[in-house]
Amino acid sequence: MNVSTESKPVSLQFNKRSFWGLDTQKMDINNPVDADTIIARVMDNGTHEDRAMAVRYFGIDRIKQALFNAPELQSTTISFCSLWWSVEPTAFLSSRKKAAEPIQFVSF
Repeated sequence: MNVSTESKPVSLQFNKRSFWGLDTQKMDINNPVDADTIIARVMDNGTHEDRAMAVRYFGIDRIKQALFNAPELQSTTISFCSLWWSVEPTAFLSSRKKAAEPIQFVSF
């Protein structure tokens, strides 16, 4: 699939389920802040094809930068990328934040 660099709504390029709760019509894939959000959402919720498209479009270095600095990532994404890139989970800001948060206990 050929992905052009012109601004397009995100929903035209990636599976819509990755972007629930976001107005993709207002997102610009070439805006660095939006790109970080897109990368994190695709890596957390996207299909294999979505992830492959993100790698082709953004490149591994850009994806690493976005994920290492993402404020929130699923544990499965952190584990997968840690293995893929041979880094410790603590390389991810999200992982360090989770470790620093106290566990909340709920009494029923």
